[in-house]
Amino acid sequence: MRNERVSPIKRALIAGYPVIGVNTWEEDQTVAALAMFARSVYGADRPLIRWDLSHGLTCGENTLDPAPTPEVALERIAAHPEPGFFVLHDMLLALERPEIQRRVRDLGQAFRGQNRFVFLLGSDFRVPPP
Repeated sequence: MRNERVSPIKRALIAGYPVIGVNTWEEDQTVAALAMFARSVYGADRPLIRWDLSHGLTCGENTLDPAPTPEVALERIAAHPEPGFFVLHDMLLALERPEIQRRVRDLGQAFRGQNRFVFLLGSDFRVPPP
């Protein structure tokens, strides 16, 4: 991932934004950059927690929860008690729904100052306004 793409993510993390949207077609490179940030923030013992429609919530190669829908994924992430980076891959269409927008806003409020960050990855999407 090029430096001009990493810098805005780094600035958002330093500013403490709990929900960060990342427009990218380069998911693997973006996830690798986020893993690097996670290691610098939490150390090597705290890997990324990821969600997508195909695999549910995963940590490395391990499935944490099948979480088959965006609603369930957001519910499980909200209940996760520890700091961490949560990377959501397939929220693009779900973000159009008011109930998903509300859940994302609620996560933003709950995670503020908690050292927990949600990254919404996708191509050509906009995070809904507060």
